[in-house]
Amino acid sequence: MGDIFAGLNTTPASAVKIDPATMSTVASWVGAAGEDECDGLYHDGAFLYAGLDTFRAAVVKINPATMSTVAAWVGAAGEEKCLELVGFISLRIDHLPLMGVH
Repeated sequence: MGDIFAGLNTTPASAVKIDPATMSTVASWVGAAGEDECDGLYHDGAFLYAGLDTFRAAVVKINPATMSTVAAWVGAAGEEKCLELVGFISLRIDHLPLMGVH
């Protein structure tokens, strides 16, 4: 089983790599100044892509082996708040009560 990745809605944005066997954090990525609120995270099998909820939308390409930034796209004027990334699987949970999953 591969690692699990979670994008966090923090300032600056962050993402963590989790070992599913131990459910512990293996490594993390923290965005640069102005790269806030990771509201979408997508893994294409080679890289992670973090969608950022910023004044100008941004998508940061992350190397999952090193959890470091590879490249970034920043939207043009009027392209604001990347709230979701779509790929093979897209899951967004927002403003739901905390509950256990069985």
